[in-house]
Amino acid sequence: MGVPEGAVVVGVDSGPVSLEAVDWAVQEAVHRAAPLYLLHATGADAGPWALPASPSGMRARGRTLLRRAVGRVGAARREVPVPVDVDVDDRPPGPALRAASARACLVVVGAVGHGWVHDMTVGSVSLDLCYRADSDVVVVRRQEDPGARRVVVGVDGSDGGDRALVFAAGIATRRSAPLTVLHCWTAHRPSDLAVAAVDVGTGAESHERLLRAVVDRCVPPSAVQPDRQLAAVRPGSALVEASRHAALLVVGARGTGGVAGLHLGSVVRSVLHDARCTVAVVRR
Repeated sequence: MGVPEGAVVVGVDSGPVSLEAVDWAVQEAVHRAAPLYLLHATGADAGPWALPASPSGMRARGRTLLRRAVGRVGAARREVPVPVDVDVDDRPPGPALRAASARACLVVVGAVGHGWVHDMTVGSVSLDLCYRADSDVVVVRRQEDPGARRVVVGVDGSDGGDRALVFAAGIATRRSAPLTVLHCWTAHRPSDLAVAAVDVGTGAESHERLLRAVVDRCVPPSAVQPDRQLAAVRPGSALVEASRHAALLVVGARGTGGVAGLHLGSVVRSVLHDARCTVAVVRR
């Protein structure tokens, strides 16, 4: 069974936030009128703690988990139908989800899943996808402020930052959620959200002009109009702090700081480890 073109793909496992990832994916698939593809990968990631398991038993367990997820889909999508496909893949989760991302518009995973992680702060599969997926990636985690609806996005004047803002504005508009656009800088460099060469100067007025220009070119009049914020602090810490009262934090996979050729900036890594809400990493 192949992944439908433009599908929202969600990784299903027995982890503590797997069903919340399914809920998030269903809502986005409905808003985008996109097919939903539920994928469970049975293969064990190579590692010193990998345990032998019966392939037939692993596939049976996968089908059970997918049935549970499909039941969740039926409850979550209510009266708005979206096409739903399921698949059990014998590969490890990383390769299976990376392959699925080639045809997906979005891949959604839980921040930590049973059998997927060696790093318990953020799942190794989640981190691998944010480095290597062909689609945008959403890493679902339980938010610190349960009542928060705000979408927060970090921008820096780069193409990657612009794509992150377009993504965030679309989510906020479709979900009728408030939107905050945050631009940070330090005395040494404007940001580390990705890799580009942007001459913005060092004064606050330069950064105000940059932020205004980014919003003007990326947020159409028909979209939710954002709250614009500037902060002369390190972007990683500012974004993590903003995530405490947000439902979604959006960053671009590439931006203006760091070492040329770096594919995932230190700010993105910091956000993936420390954010207090769901994180979207915009890769294309």
